[in-house]
Amino acid sequence: MPILPLMPKGGIDRLADVPIRWLVLGLLIAGIWIFAKLWIDQNDSDRYVLRTEGETLRIAVGQELDLTFQTIGPGEYESRPSISSSSLQFLDVTAFRPAPRAGLAQRFRFKGAIPGQAIVVIHHSGNSPVIHDTVNVH
Repeated sequence: MPILPLMPKGGIDRLADVPIRWLVLGLLIAGIWIFAKLWIDQNDSDRYVLRTEGETLRIAVGQELDLTFQTIGPGEYESRPSISSSSLQFLDVTAFRPAPRAGLAQRFRFKGAIPGQAIVVIHHSGNSPVIHDTVNVH
Protein backbone atom coordinates (compact mmCIF):
# COMPACT_ATOMS: atom_id res chain seq x y z
CA MET A 1 0.00 0.00 0.00
CA PRO A 2 1.60 3.28 -1.05
CA ILE A 3 1.90 6.09 1.52
CA LEU A 4 0.11 9.22 0.40
CA PRO A 5 1.91 12.51 1.04
CA LEU A 6 0.23 15.00 3.35
CA MET A 7 0.70 17.73 0.80
CA PRO A 8 0.78 17.30 -2.95
CA LYS A 9 4.11 17.58 -4.71
CA GLY A 10 4.76 20.86 -6.37
CA GLY A 11 5.18 24.57 -5.63
CA ILE A 12 2.95 24.68 -2.57
CA ASP A 13 4.93 21.90 -0.86
CA ARG A 14 8.21 23.77 -1.26
CA LEU A 15 6.68 27.04 -0.03
CA ALA A 16 5.23 25.32 3.04
CA ASP A 17 8.69 23.99 4.04
CA VAL A 18 10.31 27.42 4.01
CA PRO A 19 8.29 28.96 6.90
CA ILE A 20 8.71 25.81 9.01
CA ARG A 21 12.47 25.91 8.54
CA TRP A 22 12.52 29.58 9.51
CA LEU A 23 10.32 28.84 12.52
CA VAL A 24 12.65 26.03 13.67
CA LEU A 25 15.70 28.24 13.13
CA GLY A 26 14.05 31.09 15.03
CA LEU A 27 13.16 28.83 17.95
CA LEU A 28 16.68 27.44 18.02
CA ILE A 29 18.21 30.92 18.07
CA ALA A 30 15.75 32.07 20.76
CA GLY A 31 16.58 29.02 22.90
CA ILE A 32 20.30 29.65 22.62
CA TRP A 33 19.81 33.33 23.46
CA ILE A 34 17.69 32.54 26.54
CA PHE A 35 20.22 29.96 27.75
CA ALA A 36 23.11 32.39 27.27
CA LYS A 37 21.23 35.23 29.00
CA LEU A 38 20.41 33.08 32.02
CA TRP A 39 23.99 31.80 32.21
CA ILE A 40 25.43 35.32 31.97
CA ASP A 41 23.02 36.64 34.64
CA GLN A 42 23.89 33.73 36.90
CA ASN A 43 27.62 34.36 36.53
CA ASP A 44 27.31 38.15 36.54
CA SER A 45 27.94 38.25 40.26
CA ASP A 46 31.15 36.22 39.90
CA ARG A 47 33.07 39.23 38.63
CA TYR A 48 32.63 40.87 42.05
CA VAL A 49 34.27 37.91 43.79
CA LEU A 50 37.46 37.70 41.79
CA ARG A 51 39.81 37.77 44.73
CA THR A 52 40.41 35.18 47.39
CA GLU A 53 40.26 35.81 51.10
CA GLY A 54 43.55 36.29 52.94
CA GLU A 55 45.47 38.30 50.35
CA THR A 56 48.30 40.69 51.03
CA LEU A 57 47.66 43.97 49.23
CA ARG A 58 50.01 46.89 48.68
CA ILE A 59 49.10 50.58 48.35
CA ALA A 60 50.91 53.90 48.62
CA VAL A 61 50.34 56.56 51.27
CA GLY A 62 47.37 58.65 50.09
CA GLN A 63 46.17 55.97 47.67
CA GLU A 64 42.62 54.67 47.98
CA LEU A 65 41.80 50.96 48.11
CA ASP A 66 38.39 49.55 47.15
CA LEU A 67 37.46 46.06 48.33
CA THR A 68 34.20 44.64 46.98
CA PHE A 69 32.52 41.61 48.53
CA GLN A 70 29.26 39.93 47.67
CA THR A 71 27.11 38.19 50.22
CA ILE A 72 25.67 34.76 49.66
CA GLY A 73 22.35 34.35 51.40
CA PRO A 74 20.94 36.66 54.07
CA GLY A 75 22.97 39.21 56.00
CA GLU A 76 25.65 41.74 55.19
CA TYR A 77 29.24 42.55 56.02
CA GLU A 78 29.63 44.86 59.02
CA SER A 79 30.04 48.44 57.93
CA ARG A 80 32.87 49.18 60.38
CA PRO A 81 35.76 46.79 59.69
CA SER A 82 38.43 46.06 62.27
CA ILE A 83 41.80 47.59 61.30
CA SER A 84 44.90 46.62 63.27
CA SER A 85 46.89 49.85 62.84
CA SER A 86 46.55 53.50 61.90
CA SER A 87 48.45 53.00 58.64
CA LEU A 88 45.11 52.35 56.91
CA GLN A 89 42.06 54.59 57.26
CA PHE A 90 38.48 53.38 56.67
CA LEU A 91 36.54 55.84 54.48
CA ASP A 92 33.09 54.35 53.82
CA VAL A 93 31.05 51.42 52.57
CA THR A 94 28.36 51.40 49.88
CA ALA A 95 25.94 48.59 49.12
CA PHE A 96 24.62 47.75 45.67
CA ARG A 97 23.04 44.90 43.74
CA PRO A 98 25.27 43.93 40.77
CA ALA A 99 22.51 41.98 39.00
CA PRO A 100 18.74 41.73 39.50
CA ARG A 101 18.83 38.27 41.08
CA ALA A 102 22.23 38.57 42.75
CA GLY A 103 22.87 39.00 46.43
CA LEU A 104 23.93 42.27 47.99
CA ALA A 105 27.46 43.47 47.21
CA GLN A 106 29.37 45.94 49.37
CA ARG A 107 32.29 48.15 48.38
CA PHE A 108 34.58 49.08 51.28
CA ARG A 109 36.86 52.08 50.69
CA PHE A 110 40.14 52.61 52.52
CA LYS A 111 43.01 55.08 52.26
CA GLY A 112 46.68 54.63 53.03
CA ALA A 113 47.48 57.02 55.90
CA ILE A 114 51.06 56.33 57.02
CA PRO A 115 53.64 53.69 56.06
CA GLY A 116 53.13 50.38 57.81
CA GLN A 117 51.09 47.21 57.78
CA ALA A 118 47.41 46.80 58.69
CA ILE A 119 45.28 43.70 58.99
CA VAL A 120 41.68 44.27 57.97
CA VAL A 121 38.97 41.98 59.37
CA ILE A 122 35.40 42.28 58.13
CA HIS A 123 32.72 40.18 59.83
CA HIS A 124 29.42 39.09 58.30
CA SER A 125 26.07 39.04 60.09
CA GLY A 126 25.04 35.81 58.34
CA ASN A 127 26.85 32.71 57.07
CA SER A 128 29.31 34.33 54.64
CA PRO A 129 32.98 33.97 55.61
CA VAL A 130 34.94 36.49 57.66
CA ILE A 131 37.36 38.46 55.48
CA HIS A 132 41.01 38.76 56.61
CA ASP A 133 43.34 40.83 54.44
CA THR A 134 46.77 42.33 55.06
CA VAL A 135 47.49 45.76 53.58
CA ASN A 136 51.04 47.07 53.31
CA VAL A 137 51.15 50.86 53.01
CA HIS A 138 54.40 52.27 51.59
